Amino acid sequence: MSARDRRALENDWGFAEITPRRNIRAGRTGTWEIIYRAGRHGIPVGGSLRIVPPHQGNVIWDLGKASAYAERPGLFLEVMTENEHPRTYHHSNYPAITVIVYGRGVEPGEIIRVVMGETGGYTSGRFLHARAQDHAAELPFAVSVDPVGNARFAVERQVAGRYRPVSGELTVQVVADTPHRFRVSLRHPPANGQPAKAVLVVEDRYENVVRDFAGTLEFRATPPVSDLPASLSLTADDHGRASFTFPCPVLEEPLYVTAFDAAHELIGTSNPLQPGFHRDYNAYFGDLHVMTGQGHVPLSGMLGDTQEAILYARDDRGLDFTAVTNSGRTWETDRELFARHNAPHEFVTMPACERGFRTGHKNIYLLDESDEPPTARDVPELWEALEGKQAMVISHHTNTHSETDRYAAWGPQDLSTIDPRWERLIEICQNRGSFERDEVGSEGVHFGGFGSSVQDALARGLRLGFVGGTDNHRARPASKRSNQSGLDADEFLTGGITCILAQELTREALWEALWDRRCYAATSVRILLDFRVNGELMGREINCSDPAQRGPRRIAVRAAGTADIERAVIVRNGLDVHTAPGDGRRLQFEWVDETPLEDVLTPDGQWVYYYVRLVQRDGNMAWASPVWLR
Repeated sequence: MSARDRRALENDWGFAEITPRRNIRAGRTGTWEIIYRAGRHGIPVGGSLRIVPPHQGNVIWDLGKASAYAERPGLFLEVMTENEHPRTYHHSNYPAITVIVYGRGVEPGEIIRVVMGETGGYTSGRFLHARAQDHAAELPFAVSVDPVGNARFAVERQVAGRYRPVSGELTVQVVADTPHRFRVSLRHPPANGQPAKAVLVVEDRYENVVRDFAGTLEFRATPPVSDLPASLSLTADDHGRASFTFPCPVLEEPLYVTAFDAAHELIGTSNPLQPGFHRDYNAYFGDLHVMTGQGHVPLSGMLGDTQEAILYARDDRGLDFTAVTNSGRTWETDRELFARHNAPHEFVTMPACERGFRTGHKNIYLLDESDEPPTARDVPELWEALEGKQAMVISHHTNTHSETDRYAAWGPQDLSTIDPRWERLIEICQNRGSFERDEVGSEGVHFGGFGSSVQDALARGLRLGFVGGTDNHRARPASKRSNQSGLDADEFLTGGITCILAQELTREALWEALWDRRCYAATSVRILLDFRVNGELMGREINCSDPAQRGPRRIAVRAAGTADIERAVIVRNGLDVHTAPGDGRRLQFEWVDETPLEDVLTPDGQWVYYYVRLVQRDGNMAWASPVWLR
């Protein structure tokens, strides 16, 4: 017997297949059957069969009521389910079905049927449906055998050694559900004198693109603009998306474009577009914090790959730029993709990777992907490795800790590790919510209480601009549907996106703007926000040695929302000092802070900072980077 045949016999723990496997609609309820045929080892008494649905990227499967059936008499099966009806779950705490063997062992070739979503009866007064994941993708179920019966009690790092994987036909194809809305994304001109661009996709209720849609769309613009198409036809060959450019001169008010298809009862309204809104700069939107399954083992916590993330950002989400912040293990592959898809005046990639430390997580951005990302065991070693590199670093989810173990994995950001030589920005919002303030329960703040909020960082004298990034683990930039830390994307309004104010859409121009803190953050919606103190744009520092700057401070705010604006709040040194109510989707006001400057400076008498927090009636928010007076 060859070594290969011997290994095959040793690893023969059976074969399994799941039905149905193809064309499962995202988020739909149903019944699935897993048929297991025992291998040459069988399953001894006390051992078990374990079934785990896909859970990469925190995709959600409801197991429903689970039952197991033996083919021959004398075999008794006990069914145990874990997290059978999850709203969300961490990638290390996912749903599973365990079928324990009693009475006699399972003999080679014997069949066990396991049903997810068994019909009939209630559990604690509730009928448990089985429900497919809401993310359209092809992903595998995992079936394995625990021959001893102790795998569920082993420490996490030993679990893989306890279970024996079962081969089979276990990959399911989940496709988009029925069309629910149009997503219309308007992109500002990539340079002065060039046209604007519209990107339109057909989505189901879970943000999956409906690739087989066919219909005729009509457009209405407010205010009316010339050269905008009156209608557009989509066929199945268009894969659920379309784009077009159109001249867009400087406008007196923001432009909104609505697409509708009366026959399919679908509609969608764009984000606001207004060239000239920020005077000398254009507004470019993107996601600076996305992770993928590139280079990860199957059934890990990540999903998709780097190419998928870049194409989704450009073609489906209509972003101007994105960064994919994988761990760095796939840098050789990622860097080639960053270079290939970086196209000045079309779409910009920002080379990046993530480094996790027990003192908090940091993303590292490089201007040139030909450079090597640094490796480091701790933050001081990171700073040493960055010497001589053109790099930026951004700390994220600063005021929370790992869902598994803050001591063995990662804890809140140690603010003393922030180094202004490389850290000019901080992530204020993402799929775990806002980290603006320390108090849990304040607007958008779901995790906190560790003294590592953005306001805590600013109170230390750190001059940090604001960015947003989803920390999406599904290769879908700007999508908040990656249920981080157990937050249900349908229940909690989270997410993160960054707007960069630059003169043109190139990597170099975006880099310069980020370094100058000429940027702001929002919760995955493209709000237009302009914030100035004494005429100086967000991110700037004003030298108050000039007597002309020591008088009252004039704070000016302009905004155009994706929904009606509820209010804008001026924050001074961490305190809300002025609130302006909203009135529709547009807001513009000026507030003069007449408090003597010496009365608002920090205790050391050195500085004061201002920023604005904008809140829409739908709960979405935006934060402009501060302006400092020193």
